[in-house]
Amino acid sequence: MKLDVTDTAQRVRELAAEEFQVPANEVQLTSGPEDIKGWDSTAHMRLMARIEEAFSVSLDIEEIVEMVTIQAIIDTINAKIGKS
Repeated sequence: MKLDVTDTAQRVRELAAEEFQVPANEVQLTSGPEDIKGWDSTAHMRLMARIEEAFSVSLDIEEIVEMVTIQAIIDTINAKIGKS
């Protein structure tokens, strides 16, 4: 089953909400560590592991470090799975 871009965004927001233990409506596309209380370096790495598993992608350290907003995470995933 292929996810479309909106499904990717929704899934990323759901995973982030679960990992950071916040309501999904608090996870916006522009959200980053300064916006979400539970988003620290440990939670970020756990989220990256969940992203890799959920989307069957492999992320390198540069990508992980650069993904500091929900939108950046979505854009990286979409690029990895061939969507624009």
